[in-house]
Amino acid sequence: MTEDNQERLVGVGVAAMVVGPVLVTRFGSPHLLVHQAVAITAVVVALLGAGLAVRGWRRILTADRPTRLALALYGAAAVQGALVALARGNEPTLVAGQVLAMSLLPLGGAAALGLLPRGEWRPFATGFVAAVGVAGAVQLTMTLPTAINGPPGFRLLLPNGGSLAGGAPLGLFLAAALTRSGRPWTRALAWTAGVVMLALIVGTGIRSQWLVLPAGIAAYALLAAGRARLFSARTLAIAGPVILVLSVGGAAATWWWFRSRPAIVPEPPAAAVVEPGAPILFPLPAAAGGALRVAGELTCRAPGYAYVTVAAEPASPDAPPKTTRQIGVAGAVAASFQIVVTPRPGERTVALQLLDPDHLGCTASRLRAEELRPAVLARFGERVAALLHRPPDPGAGAAPEAFARDASIAFRLRETGAIAREIRRAAWPVWLLGRGLGARYAIETLGYDSHGQVERFANPNYIHNFYLFLPFKLGVLGSVEVLLALALFVRTAARGARERPPGATDRHFFAAAAASWITYILWSAAAPEILDFRLAAVWGMLAATTAKALERAGVRPTGT
Repeated sequence: MTEDNQERLVGVGVAAMVVGPVLVTRFGSPHLLVHQAVAITAVVVALLGAGLAVRGWRRILTADRPTRLALALYGAAAVQGALVALARGNEPTLVAGQVLAMSLLPLGGAAALGLLPRGEWRPFATGFVAAVGVAGAVQLTMTLPTAINGPPGFRLLLPNGGSLAGGAPLGLFLAAALTRSGRPWTRALAWTAGVVMLALIVGTGIRSQWLVLPAGIAAYALLAAGRARLFSARTLAIAGPVILVLSVGGAAATWWWFRSRPAIVPEPPAAAVVEPGAPILFPLPAAAGGALRVAGELTCRAPGYAYVTVAAEPASPDAPPKTTRQIGVAGAVAASFQIVVTPRPGERTVALQLLDPDHLGCTASRLRAEELRPAVLARFGERVAALLHRPPDPGAGAAPEAFARDASIAFRLRETGAIAREIRRAAWPVWLLGRGLGARYAIETLGYDSHGQVERFANPNYIHNFYLFLPFKLGVLGSVEVLLALALFVRTAARGARERPPGATDRHFFAAAAASWITYILWSAAAPEILDFRLAAVWGMLAATTAKALERAGVRPTGT
C-alpha cells in the first residue's frame, strides 16, 4: 500500500465514523446505539489492522514519546476501570459500553500512528471537516424547517443521539486551520463547513458549549498568531471596534427585551385565577402594529403537562392556527410562560385558553400582555430566550425544585450532589480505584425513553460531569492517569504551534488541535464528549496526527 493510499484511508475512515451515526438516526434508540458502536469499532479495527500490516509496530513505537505515554495512560485507565467493574459485578452491558468508549481513543490513536507518514495532518483534518460539513448540512436540512416554523426553544438536534453538536467545535477549529491551505477547493470546503458548524453550535442551544467556546477561540488565536501579532496595533484596531459593536448590540437587545412596557390586562370578567375552559380576551391597542407578548404563571396540583393556546380574533380564513405551548408543571410550584403572537389587520382581541387534558388541577394567574415592536424582532427574541432558559420539564428531574428553576441546571445540581456524597463516603479502596466502569449512583429521576415519553429512572449510569465520572468510577489512580493524558495532548499540540513561525499552515493546525483539547476539557465539566464513543476514536486520531505533524514541522519528536 502506497503512502498516498494510507493517507486517504485515514481520511475515509474518520469520515465514515462521523457520517455513519447521522445516516442511521431514524432507527430505534437501542438498536441505533448498537449499530453505531459496531460500525465505528469495525472501522477503527480495520484501520489499525491496515497500519500493522503495512508498517508493523515500527511507526507506533517510534512516535513522539509524550503522545505514546498519553495513549498508554488513557488505555491503562480503561483497563483498570474494566477490571474493577468485573470484580464488583457491575452490569455487563453498561461495562461494555463504557469500556468501548474509553478504549476507542487509544485504539484510534494507534491506528493513525500506524498509517500516517511523517508530517501529514491534512488527510485527517480534510476527512473530518468534509464529513462534518456534509453531515451537518443533512442535520440542518432535517431540523431547520421546524426551528423556523415550530415552537420557540426547538433545538437543531436529531433523534436518537445522532447530532453533530458534540463534534461541532472540533470541526470549527480544524476548518479554520484548513482555510490556510494553499488549495482553493480545500479552502472552499473549510469555509463552508465552518459556517455549518457555527449554525449548529448556535442552533442546538447547548449553553455549556457556548460558555467554553470563547476560551477555545482565544487559545486558537493566541497559538496561531503568536502573542506579538495577536496584540499588535493592527489587530487591536480591527478587533476593538468589532467587540465594541457586538457588546453594545447585545446590551441594547437585552434592554429592549426586558424593559418595562404598559401592560394590557384581560377584559372583564377575568378572574385573578383562571380555570381551564373559556378563553380570556386581551384587547389589542387601537394602533397595533407589532407583536403581543402574553405572559402568566401556571400552577397544578400534580406534575405533568398542561397547554396554553393563544390566537388573535376574529380569525380570518387564512389566519395561522392557534399558537400552543406545552408547559411542564409540578405541584404548587408555579411555572412561568410567555407567548409571542403577531395580530393581523382587523383582529381586535387576543384570546388565551388554558387546557388541562390530564386533569392535573391546573390554574393560570398573573396574566398580562404587552406590545413589542418590531414584530420580527419580538419573534426572534422569543426563540433566543427559549434557548437560553430551559423551562420547567417533567423529564428534567423528580424534585419539585427542578420545575421551579431552570430545568437543566436544577438536575445537574441534584446529580452533582448525589455523586459527591457517594465519593465522600467511599472506603479507601474505592476511593483509590473507584467503583469501575458501568457503576450506577443512587438517585431517582425522571427522563425520556426512546419514544419521547416521560419515564422514571432509578440509579442511572450516565454522569454529565466528567470530573465526577473519573473519581466515582476510576478512583484517584484512574483520574490521575486520564488527567495526565489530557495534559500531554494539550502540551504536545501547543508545543508544535510555538515551534512553527507565525503564518505557517502547520502552526494553524497545531493551534486548532490545542484549542480543541482545551475546549473539550473545559466542556467536560457539563458534557463528557471525549467519552462519547462516536467521537472517542477521533480524539485518539487527533492526538496521533498531532504527533506525526511534529515530525514535518522540524520539531524532533521526544524520546524516539
